Amino acid sequence: MRTAELAFAIEDFGHLVAYVETTGRRVTITDEGRSTSVLFPAAELVELNHWAQRPYGTLLPLPSATERFPCGPTQHGVYMQYVHAGGGRMTFTRDRVVVAELRPVDWLERLERRAGRDRSVN
Repeated sequence: MRTAELAFAIEDFGHLVAYVETTGRRVTITDEGRSTSVLFPAAELVELNHWAQRPYGTLLPLPSATERFPCGPTQHGVYMQYVHAGGGRMTFTRDRVVVAELRPVDWLERLERRAGRDRSVN
């Protein structure tokens, strides 16, 4: 899995989103060497959510917000960055098509654990 330091990611999310879009591979965002977020393909999020929620019929709770981000999208090359309310989550689009999601590492790990457990039942 590719990694990128937070300072680099902030300067050029467009490059990282393009990588995720073209390769379908994840990018871990680090802050001083510590993993903080994961940028990954939107289709993967849809699949993980499907498997994680299926037996429960409810949505997973989102992590509590710890930071505030300004409203409105930000342009990163050909991509638009949308920061979700509460911070810590971002969606990237190109031509109004969602191409990547940025989520906290612990959120993704929890989702993958639930999705993996549920997949073994089917």
